Amino acid sequence: MTTCSTEHDYGVVEVHDRRMGWGTVCTTEMDQPGTCMETNGTQLIIGCTDGYARMYSFGNQEYLDFEWEMKVMSGEVLTTMSLSPHGHMAFGTDQGNALLYTV
Repeated sequence: MTTCSTEHDYGVVEVHDRRMGWGTVCTTEMDQPGTCMETNGTQLIIGCTDGYARMYSFGNQEYLDFEWEMKVMSGEVLTTMSLSPHGHMAFGTDQGNALLYTV
């Protein structure tokens, strides 16, 4: 499970033996706050209020290393996202739009 805050802090919550605990907590230096995110364990994609998706990698345990960004939808906030194991990214926006990309 992943979580993000308006303070640019991002965390991965792990569940072991029915107990939850923080696996990783990292900070970014983004101008725009993240509203949704998804991780595969080594990389993190963050959907932002400016309509961009930004990819980071867990370079060290405190800060995320920026990899790339992609403009998903102009003038809309990315509110939800999902990644498939088959190379697809799906995004939802605050205006009710849904977008599907193949990576």
